[in-house]
Amino acid sequence: MLNNVVVDDTDKLILELLQEDAKIIIREIAEKTEKSSYSKT
Repeated sequence: MLNNVVVDDTDKLILELLQEDAKIIIREIAEKTEKSSYSKT
């Protein structure tokens, strides 16, 4: 039972970190696409 709780907490931490990374990556991609679309016009 205790092991499951530890895994759940670890999974939550990992998921939160992945979400933060994903937000940063999405933001970087968005900025790159904005720059490339500006340079095309």
